[in-house]
Amino acid sequence: MKEPKKRGPRLSIWLSEADKEEIQDRAKKAGLNLTDYVVKAARGVEIKERISTQDRDNLRKIGGNLNQALKFSNTHNVLSGEIESLVKQIQSILTGCIAK
Repeated sequence: MKEPKKRGPRLSIWLSEADKEEIQDRAKKAGLNLTDYVVKAARGVEIKERISTQDRDNLRKIGGNLNQALKFSNTHNVLSGEIESLVKQIQSILTGCIAK
């Protein structure tokens, strides 16, 4: 069983409302709570946004199409142009998931 985190000293900082909202938004997009996000950022850890539900659904659909294209390609011993198109779509979606 995992031990609960022990809290240490508290650190308070002053922020503008805009900075506070931006940090909270980035933490949410990364799927982290505010404390974990700030600590990772302060340590210089690269923080990436989580993939959105819509992008995950799109990847599932593309994956299904890719499997069908590969099955056809293997059955008929041909490389379909559709496969290249699907790979480019996947790369495009994944590129959008990299943290800015």
